[in-house]
Amino acid sequence: MGNAVHRILEEDQSLRFYRDPQTRNSCLPAPGQQHVEIVVSRMKKRYGVDVTLKAPKIPYRETIRGVADVQGRHKKQTGGHGQFGDCWIKMAPLPRGAKFRIRQ
Repeated sequence: MGNAVHRILEEDQSLRFYRDPQTRNSCLPAPGQQHVEIVVSRMKKRYGVDVTLKAPKIPYRETIRGVADVQGRHKKQTGGHGQFGDCWIKMAPLPRGAKFRIRQ
């Protein structure tokens, strides 16, 4: 597969090939889906390489960097007693590498 990808990249300057270290996927981005399909069929015909196409994985990372206090309130009167709810959320960062902690 390495030789086939190298030759295809020499022919088509609009392509790139890289390995994403976070998701461990080999990626071959192109200007459009049809372009990718043409490159894959060319690799199969010329070099006998079968390629499986998948949607790219997106590594989601979220870090709480500051302190936040948020309040949400629900009030609804529909005759009778009605509905009421009050919710407070307080978030603060923990030391690096710590999991999470719930306080009540």
